[in-house]
Amino acid sequence: MSNDTCSYSLLTHPQAVNQTFFVSDGKDLSTTELVRGMLQASGVPTRFLPISVLTLQAGVTLLGGVEAVQRLRCNLQLDISKARNLLGWVPPVSVSEGLRRAMAPVKKPVFNIRG
Repeated sequence: MSNDTCSYSLLTHPQAVNQTFFVSDGKDLSTTELVRGMLQASGVPTRFLPISVLTLQAGVTLLGGVEAVQRLRCNLQLDISKARNLLGWVPPVSVSEGLRRAMAPVKKPVFNIRG
């Protein structure tokens, strides 16, 4: 089944009427894992410097971006059990394949990080 057919099936499923569902690949990623995967998928070498949360918060507080630190250090997790149970949702691609497809159009690295 193609991704388009799978998406259409979810939209027309009788139990989907007036419902809201989260869909994902079912794998929770930390922010660091997501960024690392995006960089690897675009062919950029990855190297992360260990910075304590307190140091990061102190530096960003001076710049007025406290909310940004909170968003970066908290991981977003989606519960897709409702979609799996009611609609039989099965993720059509893996995390690595999704990131590879998403980053394919990137000709030049967004981040110029050299390890």
